[in-house]
Amino acid sequence: MTSFPVVLDPIPRAPPREVIVRTTAPAPESDRSGRNIRIAGASLALAGTALGVGFAIAAGVRDDEAEAQADAIRANYGRGGCLYEGISELTVPCDALAETISTRDTLRGAAWASFIAGGVFGAVAISSLWWAPSSPSPPRVAVRPLVAAGGGGIAIGGVW
Repeated sequence: MTSFPVVLDPIPRAPPREVIVRTTAPAPESDRSGRNIRIAGASLALAGTALGVGFAIAAGVRDDEAEAQADAIRANYGRGGCLYEGISELTVPCDALAETISTRDTLRGAAWASFIAGGVFGAVAISSLWWAPSSPSPPRVAVRPLVAAGGGGIAIGGVW
């Protein structure tokens, strides 16, 4: 039997591998300021319109009351019933008529102010499409062709 001497030299150890940590940039935050401005503007426009309608209805009611009071004064004291300040029995209905007319005019002014403010907020909301555009939203629907042994079609999936 022949023997062969075998000399085994140790294999040098490889240096430890360097671990490389790669960081990815964070996903960009979607800017929702334009969307928020549009939601707030539309909400305020709707609120202004609703308030304006309420004030206009209240002014209409006060207008009917003033007309009824004026008709009662005309029936009892003539067309110029409130022109005479010296008659004490006329003072109360004429003061009530003046107060009702003043309230009606205030409510009309509030209705106009509400309508105008609602229009301004609506215009700001609509114009924000140009000066504060939103980033495009990610696609929420995917349409893919579907091919199978027995035929084909399309697969539609998404979030609604």
